[in-house]
Amino acid sequence: MYNFFQIWKAKECLNLFPSSGNVRIESDIIEALTVTLPSLGVTLLPMQFTQIKDPMEIIKMAITRQSGAFLHGDELIEIAKLLGLSSPDHISSVQEAIAREAAVAGDLQLALDLCLVLAKKGHGHIWDLCAAIARGPARENMDMNSRKQLLGFALSNCDAESVSELLLAW
Repeated sequence: MYNFFQIWKAKECLNLFPSSGNVRIESDIIEALTVTLPSLGVTLLPMQFTQIKDPMEIIKMAITRQSGAFLHGDELIEIAKLLGLSSPDHISSVQEAIAREAAVAGDLQLALDLCLVLAKKGHGHIWDLCAAIARGPARENMDMNSRKQLLGFALSNCDAESVSELLLAW
């Protein structure tokens, strides 16, 4: 897909200024586009990459492109960092996307674990998944404290329409 000689030449040119922040950003993007993303089934040409406004869309592509890709959480977070999504909020958003895909795929244990981590971080966007998992059928690995933690977090972050339903579940 890629002309590896041209990529090698680009990397060599970038290596002329290894201490530059802009060069490091470009090198990270090349790494993501040519090595890490293709390993998860996502191939993007540089022109396609420049047309994507939000790098989080690329992460979501990587999570959903191949069955089970959500299981590569550390690799997905590393790709996010290569694409410039390195703040704690960005990492939480990546974990949220992984948790949502895990729930869709039926890996409720991974979804539960990530929801508990994100609840502790205060990542309010995941409240709906936290509520769904807490109200779901009893799981052998979820104790009452975890259910209460997820429901309490969902209650403190939900929209006005969901409050009465979540209070009823509480």
